[in-house]
Amino acid sequence: MTQSQIETLDANTSTMTLSLDMDLYPREVLYAAAYVFLDRAYVLLDRDGARCVVHLRGKQALDEAVLRAMAGEFENELLAQALRRMVGKANHKIIEEITAL
Repeated sequence: MTQSQIETLDANTSTMTLSLDMDLYPREVLYAAAYVFLDRAYVLLDRDGARCVVHLRGKQALDEAVLRAMAGEFENELLAQALRRMVGKANHKIIEEITAL
């Protein structure tokens, strides 16, 4: 079962729209994942009910295969950012104690 899906994909304009379940990813995770992609794509985040719509437009010409790969990379980045957030929360106390020294 996939939790995100490609809504639109247009290789002529190097654009793609992903639809994500908002219950899976907190807003901070979406922002962090989008930030990672700013060097190669323009990113617009929108909301449609319980789903987040991510519009990506390549800063250079991208074919369909590259756009599909980018969709997978974006999903992987969402997972990485979610894990980073969980680890940060779990170790928050330790980090505070170390930086207070």
